[in-house]
Amino acid sequence: MFSRLFPKSTFFLNSLYLLSMMLAGPGQVQAGEGLGNQFDDVVWSPSKTSLDEHVATSKVRVLNRLGVSAKVVDAAEKYFFDIKTGANRQSRNVAQNCVSKLGDSNHARDQFFLCVLDSSPNSLDGKFYSLIHQEKINRIQNITPNLEKEKSIALIAFLEDLVRERMQLQGQSSSWFSTSKGEFLQIEEFGDFPFEDGDVVLSMGTSWISSMITQSTFPQKKYSHAFMVRIDENGFRTMEAIIEKGVISNDFEYFKNEKLNGLLVLRWRNEGERKRIAKRAAEIAEQWVRDEVGYDIEMDVSDSSKLFCSELVLLAYAQAAGLDISELTPKFANIRSDKVFNLLKLVGVGKKEMPSPGDLMSSEKFEIVGSWRPQDRLLELWSMIFMADVFIERLELNYEVKPNLGYLAQWMMVGLDGIYGLANSIIGVDRNLIPDATSKSSLKYLVTIQKGIFDLGIKHGLKLAKKKSRIKEASLFSVTPWDLHGYISYNVQENSTVRNVLYDPANPPRSKKKRLRPPHRR
Repeated sequence: MFSRLFPKSTFFLNSLYLLSMMLAGPGQVQAGEGLGNQFDDVVWSPSKTSLDEHVATSKVRVLNRLGVSAKVVDAAEKYFFDIKTGANRQSRNVAQNCVSKLGDSNHARDQFFLCVLDSSPNSLDGKFYSLIHQEKINRIQNITPNLEKEKSIALIAFLEDLVRERMQLQGQSSSWFSTSKGEFLQIEEFGDFPFEDGDVVLSMGTSWISSMITQSTFPQKKYSHAFMVRIDENGFRTMEAIIEKGVISNDFEYFKNEKLNGLLVLRWRNEGERKRIAKRAAEIAEQWVRDEVGYDIEMDVSDSSKLFCSELVLLAYAQAAGLDISELTPKFANIRSDKVFNLLKLVGVGKKEMPSPGDLMSSEKFEIVGSWRPQDRLLELWSMIFMADVFIERLELNYEVKPNLGYLAQWMMVGLDGIYGLANSIIGVDRNLIPDATSKSSLKYLVTIQKGIFDLGIKHGLKLAKKKSRIKEASLFSVTPWDLHGYISYNVQENSTVRNVLYDPANPPRSKKKRLRPPHRR
């Protein structure tokens, strides 16, 4: 099935690399064991067709990912309803006081979440965010093959975005959070952050591939690209390794005009040597730009004649600090599925272990100094995450994708500067740019998944959420996460357009038969 989804092409080497990162995890996970085997104690069935059945399945699925039990459902639904309707919640509890209850077990997470749900919504503020954000960082930077930690991180991530949404609704800035200062910065655009020379930046795009990564990996693997910042007398620019383009540089205007769903800024932890090492690492990366170093499709860190994105960052800093790459990141990502690895071998990937962009988050040599989220579209962001989960769920049920050439024809009108422009306009935001050699045969799958599955699933899922909430402007507080997941799942199954391109091979879409007109009589 994957061979039909992702044909052999240079662009899909990039997609397959990202997909390998989706299936990556610590080495103790057995090969061939998918993420769904760890997470899912319930999987939607094609026999479940009603909206209520979709929501019921989604409820168990989402609660399982957040690591909480059904005990929190009633409290959560009342909390969301009260905020949506503007009800006056009488509570003496303050969310900050709940953080001490957080632990890496279902019982501890239940107690923590119930405590938060019993607190005043006004206490979902920057102080509470700072406390739970530090809890998340502690788990990420000391992560081990522990599913309980992963669930705690997922719950914290959801609460973080609830805080951002609450602050946004109150007219407060909540896009950039400074980890070093422990507060939100009064800036909105991601290009306005006080970057320093040599900063490492991890990015998350808005394509279907990026959203799938967030649902299919350990949390530190959710970023799809890594690059470095260079700031000197010539201004701000990036150094990064791009498939088919090799190691290149982009200026500030290009960077700030990208549409992204998240950024994370890392900085060398040792302040005494930070400027020296960061400057030297940036100079090394810049020399690779001038040397026009090629892209390492095989993802082989033992061969530095060519580089891929996270390898560029790691090798530049390793050389600058006089260290080995293995000393910078605690563990390389491991492709846990033999099936995926066998497919990757067919297209040139020769290593089962490779550093992913998110591995840098767990390095003791770097510290997280800032994170950015688009505070004005958090509901859409979570809709993408849930859409990815629904899509993965269908793939686990052996669903297949049938390309629709009509979508390709539509986007051909957008790509006025040829295939590269077409592909870039579709994927739009992932900094792993699509190579010039992208073929139309590959693009038909890319466009079909984006336009015929993700865009429609999200659009109609949000439309149903607004209808059920009886409000014009929906937010994270207007619909519970399990309801939103269920609405998307329902629309993916019931929307005839989506059903024609994402289908169960046991019940393939029927081809439309042309109706024969009777002969015209004079």
